[in-house]
Amino acid sequence: MYKAQKASRKEKGPLAPPEGVGSRVDEAMTNLGEARARGYPFGFKDKAQYEGFLDTMKKSLDKRGIKGEPRVQGSAMHSKKPGDIDVEIQVDQAEFDRLADQFREKAGAGRGGRELETHIKNGKIPSSHFFPDHFPSVAAEAQGAVDGLSVQATLIVKGSDFDVGPFL
Repeated sequence: MYKAQKASRKEKGPLAPPEGVGSRVDEAMTNLGEARARGYPFGFKDKAQYEGFLDTMKKSLDKRGIKGEPRVQGSAMHSKKPGDIDVEIQVDQAEFDRLADQFREKAGAGRGGRELETHIKNGKIPSSHFFPDHFPSVAAEAQGAVDGLSVQATLIVKGSDFDVGPFL
């Protein structure tokens, strides 16, 4: 819905729901119920693969000293054919601040440091900016545990505006 309203946000016409939005919402809610009932998101062949993915993600976070909980969100929760696997790495505010300072110190003053600073100000840090250990990223390491889908992983403060579900 947000993307569909781009024109009206740019003052190019009245706000109107996109055609068929009701049926798409109904389908998404049905799919969400299915994912929750079976215990794993779409994009995984079974619960064992999903649990292996989470285990890989947790090991990647542990080796970087990140105290966070990975949680799958996004299209994998409501679409039977997700475009990717979105992962929120949920941390408390103190951990976010600690990691932001650590990443800031290691990133330097170049482009990576400037991009990191923008992410910190926005309240979320993608795994491609987990300095100094950002290659391969946490997301890239976890991608090997998913068949053919890309993985996006982002540090998010629990309870912040970006901490939105649904999750598994």
